[in-house]
Amino acid sequence: MKLLEHKQRELQRISDEIQKLSQGNPQQQRKCARLKEDHEKLIQEIQKLQENRKKDEKRLNELRKQIEANEGNSGSKKRIRKKLEKEYEELRKTLGVGEELKEDEERANDSNENRLSFKADENIHLKKIESEAEDAFNNGIANLRELETDIGNMMKRMASPVIQKFEELKLTRKKSSKDTKMLKIEVRFFLSYFPFLTHSFPEKPYQSVHCY
Repeated sequence: MKLLEHKQRELQRISDEIQKLSQGNPQQQRKCARLKEDHEKLIQEIQKLQENRKKDEKRLNELRKQIEANEGNSGSKKRIRKKLEKEYEELRKTLGVGEELKEDEERANDSNENRLSFKADENIHLKKIESEAEDAFNNGIANLRELETDIGNMMKRMASPVIQKFEELKLTRKKSSKDTKMLKIEVRFFLSYFPFLTHSFPEKPYQSVHCY
């Protein structure tokens, strides 16, 4: 339970940091890309923890039913019940739900109404925890998708001026050697940060200025 909550808080923290860095300088952009990888890994870890938690919650309910089915004072039932109660308590503490099992005398005096009330409260608590976990996970996914769109649009805006210069060079083919030299420097600088955008430039002008 505590581990899942910790992972969810960490997911939200990384999402907030990615959002801040997504509009920053090239160095911040690189850090943003690394954080996105951490974000994806964290989402997978949370999914696994949620799956394990659901299995544990299912097992907890099964143990409760088995304990109730072994009510009685016979020696065999007491032994079985004691073993089930031990597993139930360990799992209950791990999940942080439910309540401690009562002693034999108290259990014998419990009414059916009290047992039904306990089950109802436990189910409400479990559903609330599950709902909160799903909301946190869905918010993290939505934030990541929004950031991916923003970063993609920003990359296009940054690439547009250089691409336009290549198009102008393709049309005129009469740029001075000074302009061509400056263009080479600018393109090298740009591609050093975004090498994956190389395919976005027109083929012939790119070859003509020899930007490696």
